Amino acid sequence: MKLMYRLPEALETAYLSVAAPDEKKMYCLPYDIEGTEFVSGFMLFTDQRIYKLLDGRIVESWQIAELSDFATDIMYGSVSFYAKRNGASVILCRFISGRNLPRYAVVVNGSELLAKRARERDRGEIEPLTSSEPERYCPKCGRPFLLHTQICPACQSKKEIYKKLWAMTHGLRLMMCFPLLAAVLSVIFRFAVPAIQKIAINDFITN
Repeated sequence: MKLMYRLPEALETAYLSVAAPDEKKMYCLPYDIEGTEFVSGFMLFTDQRIYKLLDGRIVESWQIAELSDFATDIMYGSVSFYAKRNGASVILCRFISGRNLPRYAVVVNGSELLAKRARERDRGEIEPLTSSEPERYCPKCGRPFLLHTQICPACQSKKEIYKKLWAMTHGLRLMMCFPLLAAVLSVIFRFAVPAIQKIAINDFITN
């Protein structure tokens, strides 16, 4: 499962303008609800801070050491990703439930580890968590893959699909030809029999 999305150039520039030299990116996930509007923002998690980026700028940022008890809260059609700061709950972002919920579920655990490490001032190397769960949505168009596959009906090349279908028929091609042959013979007889009758009647019977 993808947990590190690539930031658009404008957002990458905004992040680099405030990032510390030793700051390391850990996770980057999209979010799509801001207030009452649908947006295309990103949440960037580093080993020191959490950044909320939207419209070419940093909307908010938090010291990760000041946050704890990360969680997701499923509401009507949307999910809130929040944490506690000085004992009070803070909503970090909101997104449509579905495709990004499993990603944030992994990042909840990852954020807890980052926050604990930051509070303990541990400067050792740390690697981001990973997830072996396969992607369920197309990275190009965002549509869901076909069930139990990595195939997007909208983006998949039709030529590739036909190639795969043809490869799957190995050993069955001769059997599959019989219905086609029967259909061809049926069409031939449909037009041949009236033609034979015409010749028989006009050239032989009437004469």
